[in-house]
Order: sequence, then structure tokens, then C-alpha cells
Amino acid sequence: MTLLIFWQLGWEWKVLGLNLIFVIVVMSVLFLYVSIREKKLTNIFENHFGIGDVLFFIAVSPLFSTTNFVLFFISGMILSGIFHLAISQMGHYVAKSTTEKTIPLAGYLAVYVLLLKCTSVLSNVDLFNTNLIG
Repeated sequence: MTLLIFWQLGWEWKVLGLNLIFVIVVMSVLFLYVSIREKKLTNIFENHFGIGDVLFFIAVSPLFSTTNFVLFFISGMILSGIFHLAISQMGHYVAKSTTEKTIPLAGYLAVYVLLLKCTSVLSNVDLFNTNLIG
């Protein structure tokens, strides 16, 4: 579906390629960081990052210009962390013990994309393609 939107916008394949390269670079840096921290080569998809999260980034990458994809990625990570922390703190008041220590990143980011799309439609500003920096 996102590739159809990408094709309808008439974007160059270079945009999609750059977005995917960004995801690969981030995952590579995460792999190196975790491997150095644990002092051995580590599969980051076992305990540190979900394969579904990477697939989500790949799936939404055709929606954004490269600059906006990087902005989405960074702001989405920050907002997901803040939102998860807030939810976790509220959960401590409801249930004293939680066994789940993972963050449903793709779910939080899906809500974020939905909010961006609604904001884009209501404000008549294309938050996915318009150059938001400078």
C-alpha cells in the first residue's frame, strides 16, 4: 500500500533507497553498540529490538521524504519512550508487578503515523513530504 502511495506521488526511487539505507545504518550501529557493550557478537533481534519494528520502518519508509523520515524516526523514538514511560508509571498504580519489559514500538509508531496523517489532512500541510526543516 505504501509503495502505491510512493508511486502515485511520483517520487524518485532514490528517496526510498536513502530511507532504507538510513534504517540499515541505524540497525548496524545498534548491532555494534550492543555487541561492544556485551563484549561479543549479539543478535539484536533476540532481546534488544524486534524484527517487527524493523519491518514497520521498512513499510512506512515510502511515505516520507528522506528528511521527514529521519525526523519521524527520531521524534517517534523519543515520543515512544516518553509514552511508554508514562504508561509504565500509570501501570505501577494499577498493577504492582509487570513481567513484560519490552516496548511495543511498532504499535506506538503506528499511532504516531496515524496522528501525523490526521494532522496533515486537517491542516492541509503535507507532513510527509513538505520540507519541515529550513
